[in-house]
Amino acid sequence: MQTHYKHWLLASMLLLLVLLLPLGPSYAEAPEPRFALHPVEKDGLYGYANDAGELVIPHQWQYAGQFRGAGYAAVNSGRGKWAIITTDGEYVFSDVEAIYDQHQLYYPGGMHNGVFWLEAEGRFGFMDVNTGYFSGYLYDDMQDLWPSVDTDLIRVTEDGIHYRYVHHTDGSLAYPMVFTGIERISSGCVLDSTDGGLVVLDDLGNAVPIPDGLDPVIVAGIGDPIVVRSRDSGLYGFCSFTGECIIPPRYTKAEWFEKGYAAVQLNDQWGVIDMTGQLCPVPLSDQPATYNGRSFLVHLEHSTLLVEPDGTVLRELPETTGIQITDELLLIGRDGHHSLMDRDGNMLVTEEQGLWFGSAGMDLILSEGLMLVKNEQGLYGYVNTAGELVGSCIWEDAEPFSNGWARVCKDGAVYYIDRNMQIVYPSEREN
Repeated sequence: MQTHYKHWLLASMLLLLVLLLPLGPSYAEAPEPRFALHPVEKDGLYGYANDAGELVIPHQWQYAGQFRGAGYAAVNSGRGKWAIITTDGEYVFSDVEAIYDQHQLYYPGGMHNGVFWLEAEGRFGFMDVNTGYFSGYLYDDMQDLWPSVDTDLIRVTEDGIHYRYVHHTDGSLAYPMVFTGIERISSGCVLDSTDGGLVVLDDLGNAVPIPDGLDPVIVAGIGDPIVVRSRDSGLYGFCSFTGECIIPPRYTKAEWFEKGYAAVQLNDQWGVIDMTGQLCPVPLSDQPATYNGRSFLVHLEHSTLLVEPDGTVLRELPETTGIQITDELLLIGRDGHHSLMDRDGNMLVTEEQGLWFGSAGMDLILSEGLMLVKNEQGLYGYVNTAGELVGSCIWEDAEPFSNGWARVCKDGAVYYIDRNMQIVYPSEREN
């Protein structure tokens, strides 16, 4: 596990960046398909149990991950070697130096549509979790660590300097151009750096014809339209993927469009525009507003407003030490306390309830509709999206839900519970 630290740090930084922005639908849509097998620990070793709590693959590994895709899981033998197994417990790979796939909330490329990255003798290769395709140890480093993507393209490098894109389903070349930067890919489109500068490619690999005098700009993500900057004035505007300048450069800075709105800077103040370039009646502020699909979070000098696109103020919040936002919820931290609000301004969890959601924001993620919380006595429990405490805070340690189960600890013992807060493992026959 020690060999993971360098890349796990990078993954953690990327995940924290995602949490500070509005999360996409990955955590809010209908639950992904579930596997009937769950990694379970007993006396320091992991095996797999079925939904009934029966052990079906014996305890034998120091780590066992969730099954992904068509049914593959990463396991660690404890001898410094890793392996990938099937749901029958059969080995697909064994004696691998490292497999990057070992955090409950973080799966390269997504739980059901991504990859395992494997390392051997300092070289990297990827295995597609659906097709079972393995690239071979061809690459100098691993890339594309995002937890969820909507494309089967993956960035690879043979020398650590130049990058290209291949289909992770079969390893076939997608974009023959050679890239020198590490930027973003979204919906099959690429904004990346080549030896000749920035380039935007559509989902067929064709370069988007950016109008003369304009350059594509790297911002927090790729949107449609594309953020561009005028070489003459230095101002920002937007172009479509057909190469048409649909919002002329007139902004000091600009963020990418998301859900129909973009934050733009006019001189020293940030405002919000719609897809026509019309300025919305949202208060101007010193930093970009954040949109959750229903309302904007606007930070003013001494307060924060939750505002609808038509300018209607849903709620005024006091000065806070931090606000994190998903599509549905706002987590507000102030003076060591937390409150939870929905995107319409309705308070779900108040500071007076004394529930702590975690300063790093990891626990804010809606893991299968439940969030991990800790009470004033330091015991853990779970809150649903309505702000209701499900069961009680009784666990000395706990993890977010994954594949329908969560790992919890009490009196030094490890248990696994379902969404009804019932212990499902160890079952009575395992006690």
